Amino acid sequence: GQTQLLRFLEHASGEHHVALPPDAPLLPALQDLGIPVHPVPFRGGLRGFARLARVVGRVQPGLVAAQTAHAHTQALLAAGARPVVVHRRVDFAVGGNPASRAKYAAATGYVAVSDAVGAVLRAGGVPADRIAVVHDGVDPAQAPDPGARARVRARFGVPDGHTLVVSLGALVPHKGHVHLVEALAWIDNDRQDVHAVLAGEGSERAALQAKIAEWGIGSRTHLPGPVDAAELLAAADVFCHPSVEEGMGQAVVEAMHAGVPVVASSAGGIPEVVQDMTEGLLVRPGDGAALSRALVAVVQGRERALERAEQARLGARRFSVAAMVQGTLDAYLRFGG
Repeated sequence: GQTQLLRFLEHASGEHHVALPPDAPLLPALQDLGIPVHPVPFRGGLRGFARLARVVGRVQPGLVAAQTAHAHTQALLAAGARPVVVHRRVDFAVGGNPASRAKYAAATGYVAVSDAVGAVLRAGGVPADRIAVVHDGVDPAQAPDPGARARVRARFGVPDGHTLVVSLGALVPHKGHVHLVEALAWIDNDRQDVHAVLAGEGSERAALQAKIAEWGIGSRTHLPGPVDAAELLAAADVFCHPSVEEGMGQAVVEAMHAGVPVVASSAGGIPEVVQDMTEGLLVRPGDGAALSRALVAVVQGRERALERAEQARLGARRFSVAAMVQGTLDAYLRFGG
């Protein structure tokens, strides 16, 4: 979400102010762009609301756009009579209690990251005419230097002729990394030439490390923390995105742009990004055995996998930053009057 906001601000016309937590990683980049920023502790209860209300009173915006669940609540309280548009990037169900229903009914409009997220909002009681679907924008990354592939594979001990599976994303439960680890264990029963790098950080690290040790695949399965995405994709033979819940899957588009064969779950908005059997292989969320079979199919059918990857590379163009920026501006105009 922070990445998308930054891309929007880099390219959108008009005047924009950003209220965000004082320790937000996005802060230095916004300052470099010259975007006016206002520190607000969104988890600070009444203190956060009071500070945001002062910012709104001083800036006098025509519209308040909330980027997170905490910002959603506080924006509704601080905006007064101004329109509030909420960005929704996850496909978690909307809470059914009266307070949650009232919160979702109060926003002027929603920008959903996928049709799947839009469907979740409608199921939660949000009228269809208050939802605009705007997919994330992901332009091709600048290609890393020619030595990146060899350098990354040497770092993780991947011999020539062996397969490297890469996953990018926070190590949190809904990203489903445990099912990828399970799939790697299934594969390891038959062949020991498949390696994996699960790049990211999060609350599931210890649990994943325990599973990797339990299943005896530690020598070929790595949790290095954050790694430069472009370099890692340059070294990858397969990209795997095993989410059990997913708004859209920005990392999947990055892999598509890089021409890496994709294996992913069919969670949330992922089927809107990857056409199954044409641009990649999709499996049922949470099914480690099915995931292992799909990964083996890519390893064993390399030529066909690369054909799908080329189709995916061409298809990824529809998720451009320009389209995201224009779609967002159109939604703000539509809901802001």
